[in-house]
Amino acid sequence: MSEGEKIRLGLGERCSEDVASAVAQLYFFEAIHAEAPEVFEDLRDNVLEVWKTTPGSEKEQWSKLATAQQGEGRIYPWLIDLAGALAAWGERWHVDAPWIYQRALDLLRDWEILPAAAEDVEMVTWNGGGWSSPIPPGEETLKGWDPAWETEADFDRRIEEHKRRLRKRAAELGYRQLKAKDNAEHFAWLARYQFHEDLTFAQVAESLEMKPGAVEQAIKRAAALLELSLRPSRGPGRPEGRKDSPDSLRQLKKG
Repeated sequence: MSEGEKIRLGLGERCSEDVASAVAQLYFFEAIHAEAPEVFEDLRDNVLEVWKTTPGSEKEQWSKLATAQQGEGRIYPWLIDLAGALAAWGERWHVDAPWIYQRALDLLRDWEILPAAAEDVEMVTWNGGGWSSPIPPGEETLKGWDPAWETEADFDRRIEEHKRRLRKRAAELGYRQLKAKDNAEHFAWLARYQFHEDLTFAQVAESLEMKPGAVEQAIKRAAALLELSLRPSRGPGRPEGRKDSPDSLRQLKKG
């Protein structure tokens, strides 16, 4: 992500809410890797082995793990240890959200297959979901212009009619217009705040040499977009195993 880069939360001009959410989630996970890799290191060090020893394909779905946890092991009892380890990780790092747990399970699956990726806590695949086009196959194509059989003006009219029809179809399917208005850096600011418990909004802004109000608003907007609850403004202390030191602000300024 380049500094101040404006992004669209999608690949084209319009997309579904599912696609927009998936793109935002990807930016946030990239920000975690850059700002607080210890979050993923903790997942690898304390959850990966539990994942490996858990049988069944059900372990790849957070919904199944949540069911096991809610039922106290009466349903999917073989998933209860993994569910507990993953939930504990999420609570330690203030990422207690279903979509994050699902993404974490995807990471664990990939790390088991590719140990080198686990060593560097890298993301291997990203199953965004909902990435398909709303336009039925074939309907999106437009016959080209043959000047021997069609005037340029008629061809232009066909182009405009084609665009009108596809815009209407996308609207019917709930696809919304995208604008390059989201700042990719905001996800990094959110990660900086969320995973450095000794930092206030004002201190994050100071580390960025920006106005506190603007930074706080951007962080809250990014969290809302991700449906992620912000941690308390001041935590009771660092979760066990945290590697960042108490003088995070000084370290961030040096960086």
